[in-house]
Amino acid sequence: MSSCHNLVSIITPSFNSAPYIEETYASIAGQTHANWEWLVVDDGSADASPEMIQRFSAQDSRVRFFRRESRCKGASACRNTGIDHAAGDYLMFLDADDLLASSCLEQRVKQMMEKPHLDFAVFNMGRFKEKTGDMEGCVNIYADDAAGYAKLFLSYRIPWSITCPVWKRSFIVQNAIRFSEQYQRLQDPEFHSKILLRHNPVFEVFKETAADCFYRQPNGNKRSSSSALLKTASSVLLYYREMNDVVKQADSAREYNSCLDTFAVNIFHSLLFYTRLKQVKPVGNLYREMQKIRTVTTVSMQKILFFAWMNRLGLTFIKGAGITRIWNMFNSK
Repeated sequence: MSSCHNLVSIITPSFNSAPYIEETYASIAGQTHANWEWLVVDDGSADASPEMIQRFSAQDSRVRFFRRESRCKGASACRNTGIDHAAGDYLMFLDADDLLASSCLEQRVKQMMEKPHLDFAVFNMGRFKEKTGDMEGCVNIYADDAAGYAKLFLSYRIPWSITCPVWKRSFIVQNAIRFSEQYQRLQDPEFHSKILLRHNPVFEVFKETAADCFYRQPNGNKRSSSSALLKTASSVLLYYREMNDVVKQADSAREYNSCLDTFAVNIFHSLLFYTRLKQVKPVGNLYREMQKIRTVTTVSMQKILFFAWMNRLGLTFIKGAGITRIWNMFNSK
């Protein structure tokens, strides 16, 4: 493991990642900035991925493999393990099926060196299906100012993905920042929202740079099992409750409250238009529990149930059928 200056620690949770992990490693090994360590934390995989990663480690001392022996607790626990063992000046989080452009680390280290006052910097992330370059555009959403990014996260309009920032490790360590292991979903919004609202970080979003990391676009809409929907609902309620408490203490409480109103609309839109539901009842239960935390005025139970049944009939997935227009009309009243 290198001890030279400007070491970048790349942290990756891994669970049954055998179909992708070799391609991910290749994108790291091909970096023009060679001073990196890759900390891969396995979360109880049942496929060949642990053996594959151990083989990378045997060939390349910069690859560090960790196996969590306890029951699977998800990406947050794995990322925390990575933070605890990281030795780098900078931290990055990379999912096991995503990729880095060859110039990614070089570009990020250069900017952090030129602007040492930054706690973190955010870069653009592209999408791909089979290989990088086969899809246009990027996942990032931009705000007019720094405060706007907290509002985007609170509104469930995710301005950047987990791989987009590079973090000064000293900022993470000195503020004892960790991922909440209670979240089985919404880990990115939880992590970034709390940092932006509680720690007053100095950061910059580099809007003009080319995408230097790439998100593997899944095919089709997600099918939601009952257990998966319950995990999502649990995380939504936890986030809604925690952010409601944080917002109460904020200077811009009124503006942030309106963001939580938008969060309710956007979270249900995501569930109803991008996830194939097996049941309607859990969505209605989620709405009732959210009402207990703070009053939801931006969307009604009647609308939720109406579009849940449209979802069950497959109508919310038909492009050009006018269902999205009906949703927008309902929520503009």
